[in-house]
Amino acid sequence: MQSAPEQRNSWLDQPVFSRITLNWETILFTLIVILAIVTRFYDLGARSMSHDETSHVYFSWMFSKGQGYAHDPITHGPFQFHVVALSYFLFGDNDTSARVPAALFSIAAVLFTWKYRRYLGRNGALVASLLLVISPYILYYGRYVRNEAFVAFYGVVGLWLTLRYMETGKNRYLYWFTAIFVLHLATKETAFIYVAQTLLFLAIYLIYRLTAQAWSTVQHRSGFLYSLIVALLLFFFGIVIFRLQPPVNPVSAPDAAVAAPAAASGIPVSLAYAAFALGVLSIGLAIYFVIRGYGIARLRQERSFDLAMLLGTLILPTLTPFLINLTNTKVPVSASQVTALTTTDILIMAAVIVPVFIISAVLGLWWNRRQWLINAGIWYSIFTVLYTTLFTNGAGFVTGLVGSLGYWLAQQAVNRGSQPWYYYAGLQIPIYE
Repeated sequence: MQSAPEQRNSWLDQPVFSRITLNWETILFTLIVILAIVTRFYDLGARSMSHDETSHVYFSWMFSKGQGYAHDPITHGPFQFHVVALSYFLFGDNDTSARVPAALFSIAAVLFTWKYRRYLGRNGALVASLLLVISPYILYYGRYVRNEAFVAFYGVVGLWLTLRYMETGKNRYLYWFTAIFVLHLATKETAFIYVAQTLLFLAIYLIYRLTAQAWSTVQHRSGFLYSLIVALLLFFFGIVIFRLQPPVNPVSAPDAAVAAPAAASGIPVSLAYAAFALGVLSIGLAIYFVIRGYGIARLRQERSFDLAMLLGTLILPTLTPFLINLTNTKVPVSASQVTALTTTDILIMAAVIVPVFIISAVLGLWWNRRQWLINAGIWYSIFTVLYTTLFTNGAGFVTGLVGSLGYWLAQQAVNRGSQPWYYYAGLQIPIYE
């Protein structure tokens, strides 16, 4: 008896080019990717290690040799030390293998622009990928043992995930969105800037969406807009006051970065804090008008609101150094400083951190119980594994939670380069790039 023919449902039976269209777009993008690979890997180990690179490769090498690693924000996040140590384990410890992770992530950023065809168009995506390949900044840091190559990849992917969730509302984009931002947080403190930019974009888009639709009463809509305008003016006023304060001299006043800036400009810095506090109250008033005039049910249907609530509640506990600094308690930025904390220090920090954690969880659970718990699980799993160095450095959770931002807040007043305010936007970017 002849058996029935076997059904062809295995991937091994699929034609190789069944899903690949060989057209000029595919050919050009393939050539750009090949160019990215060549420019990132050609003679990768030839250049001598710079000062910044040695700060990363040495501790990665110690980690790869079984001597452990403890997070210290002066060398940024723990992710790079894990991947460079892994590269040493796989390829041996040399200058080339140290730079392999940065090169791979730089190439991955170029590859990911293929996903942007939906938003940039086919020509736009090709131009974007080529610019990422030939950019002096992106190319240099794609061959350099620092965090910028990872950050560039996170930025490209994070923006795409934001757009995709707002377009589709599918939960899988939320999960990847959370993973990308916590990986960025565990890589470099620029994550706080990216989070602020993302939240600002989401807030502006949400305001646009709210004002473009009908409200139950015109008065509530007007109150919402007026409250936002007042809040913006107050925040602007507070920022101007801070900008007018004299810079801290790190030589003559090494501890001044921890204290409040002096009011040599004639305007007390306390006015800035008062302006910020009133600005927050104005935001609260705007939220009140939204609840009364627009409605919670309709607000929950906005996908930009979903992303803002998710990212805002997850990042909130890491912002506690702002409040801890107001108590004149020194924020621990290393494992040794964590172990040296006194009982009084611990109680003061707990009095700040625990309520913020509770507020974060309450807001997240109010937003969407199931989704917040899943995403919080993703966030804190990645955060804990990396900052505790695979559970070998418990103090790393504390240095990651408060030390990262705490250290760099103190460093902002140092202003090492002393560049003028127009340096990057007016000189470096347009001329060098």
